[in-house]
Amino acid sequence: MGERGFFVVGTGRCGSTLLRRLLRLHPDAWVVKETHWIPLLFDFFGHREIELTEFFDAARLVYMAKGKTAYERILGEEGLDHESFAAALAPAVDALPRRDLAGIMTVFYRELARRHGASVWGDKTPDYGLCMGTLQSLWPEAKFVHIVRDGRDVAISMSDVLSFRLQVAWGVNYWPAIAWRRAYRARLAVARGEISIDRFFELWRSRLLRIRDESGRLSAGSYLEITYEELLEEPEKVLDRTATFLGLVPSRDWLEAATAQVRRDDRRRHADSPDYLGLCERHGDTLRSLGFGA
Repeated sequence: MGERGFFVVGTGRCGSTLLRRLLRLHPDAWVVKETHWIPLLFDFFGHREIELTEFFDAARLVYMAKGKTAYERILGEEGLDHESFAAALAPAVDALPRRDLAGIMTVFYRELARRHGASVWGDKTPDYGLCMGTLQSLWPEAKFVHIVRDGRDVAISMSDVLSFRLQVAWGVNYWPAIAWRRAYRARLAVARGEISIDRFFELWRSRLLRIRDESGRLSAGSYLEITYEELLEEPEKVLDRTATFLGLVPSRDWLEAATAQVRRDDRRRHADSPDYLGLCERHGDTLRSLGFGA
């Protein structure tokens, strides 16, 4: 493939947004915000050739919890409209030797990176940690950065976010499972009701174990795991390691600019809350087994 692309993955509420923001400060990288549709479109199309219109028709049926599609959110952030963006992609798509999902998505990513003067594209979709094997079948040389955060902080943060409340209400492990045509709406009332903090902790545990299991089947040298806590404590060290892994030059200017964006006081800001202390008491063995002191 020869494609310089990467994915930032995680359990959600794990620091992936911060990592994306820091990587986007690098002059050679541009990281797209949460596409979500690749595993769903792969279920439809697999590796067969498709038309650009087929691609967009399907991608535009993948919704986020607040009612916009994932594609709409990306266009909005990039200041684009669908017609002009689709027209910009068309020539490169027509020129593909094979017009399949991987080819069209590569054109999609390259065009967004090009608009920002970047040569390396990335996609920050935490849910993709559960389908890294599928992604590597589409992009054999893609790399994956998994950012991990303490499950107590993740659970408390998840409990305030509608999309994670919906996942718990549905009993699913990742957002694409309920994103198609707004399937999630059937359990909005449940999601807005009372939900135990332990159920969000279990979602964190399940997703973390699933991602780590998936990583064991990736090609050597394509997976890097970092922690949110270490990123806050030693941002320059973590960013240098991450950039080197991704084939980006960790220049002094970039490291200084990115490090200045890190708020070290964010670490364990829930530590005195009743929910945090309760999770310590009830799930200490699980936390220790996954690498977090209770």
